Amino acid sequence: MKYNVSLTAEAELDLADALDYYAKISISLSDKLFREIDLVMESLAKYPKHHPERYNSIRIASTANFSYGVHYTLLNSQVKVIRVLHHKQYYGKE
Repeated sequence: MKYNVSLTAEAELDLADALDYYAKISISLSDKLFREIDLVMESLAKYPKHHPERYNSIRIASTANFSYGVHYTLLNSQVKVIRVLHHKQYYGKE
């Protein structure tokens, strides 16, 4: 079974900010981060239950070479990406 993966507006902004940050250092770094996030999204579409629930029903899938976590929830056949954060960033509700 393949799951639908969607990003919240907040997650899209997180991803854009991360890609912009790395693009200022090197376009190739930004491209590598994008490919890694894309691989995580593909993995979530196939195996969303691979990552255990960490808090408030939120699971975190990490990138392989960058210190980023994709925070998501799973409901039926829908994977909803809540945030895309560097591991040193805090995910707090405001």
